[in-house]
Amino acid sequence: MKRILVTGDLHIDEKFDLDQVSRLLDTVIEEANKRDELWLLGDMSHDNQLSARVLYLLVSFLTKIKVPIRMIGGNHDEADGTVTTLDWVPLVFSTVQFTKGSQQFECEGLKILLGHFNVEESVMGAYDFKLKSGVSLGELGVDLACLGHIHKQQIIKGHNITAFHPGSLFYQDIGERNDKKSLTELTLDNGKFELKLIPLDPDPMIQLEVKPEDDISEILAKLPLTARVRIVVHYSDPLLIKKDVSKKYDNYSFRDKKIIFQFEDSKTTLDQKVKMSHQGMIHLDDFLKKQDKSIADLIKKYLKETR
Repeated sequence: MKRILVTGDLHIDEKFDLDQVSRLLDTVIEEANKRDELWLLGDMSHDNQLSARVLYLLVSFLTKIKVPIRMIGGNHDEADGTVTTLDWVPLVFSTVQFTKGSQQFECEGLKILLGHFNVEESVMGAYDFKLKSGVSLGELGVDLACLGHIHKQQIIKGHNITAFHPGSLFYQDIGERNDKKSLTELTLDNGKFELKLIPLDPDPMIQLEVKPEDDISEILAKLPLTARVRIVVHYSDPLLIKKDVSKKYDNYSFRDKKIIFQFEDSKTTLDQKVKMSHQGMIHLDDFLKKQDKSIADLIKKYLKETR
């Protein structure tokens, strides 16, 4: 029997908050060292020009891992057509088995694939849209495929094949706001496998859909300062003074705050968008519970009143 920690899409980069990245990497180190191996599914960094701080964080991370590592390159790890930003890793760390592309092997009686791509059945974004792949699940030819590239955690089954995306460690863009970030424990035992999610606690990313007259101060006041917040203001009055609306949010200093105005030419369109937002924001319950349970209740109450 083998127990493996699987993750990927670390995207270590100064454009993201390195304090948050470092905190989440500490969780990876702690969990990996409790198991037999660590599998990393590509995109270790975000930029193929690694800064000194990013390189230091990456080396420190790998140094603290005490179990064997399987690592593959991702699209963000490519330096040019022939080399990657990770080619040096196995020369420094003898416990790392690195390949630029996918790895396919047998373990505990199972055919395993490690890849950095999506299949046609993979979904992404707040509304589960699909990204063209050209490869379907049934074409993989293995028992189990561990896939990076897609940041949304998911398990896909069919054709006697299971594929899963462990997802990314933290929220990188607003389209990921409803994702539940986690690590994956994979247990392999004599031709059988089991997947178990290990929840992560990244800094929150939230989108609120409002009308100009709405008061969401109670919600905003209870969000942590590390939150990244996007407020979408739907309006139908072409004479609306946007500056006056924006002033309502001046006193909230989140890590990142964006106010977007979206003109609506009919009440029906607005009602449809708020309804979509309600369906998506419902998934914030578990996420916001860690901060303050009342936040989720406030959001649901607000969305119910504006539908």
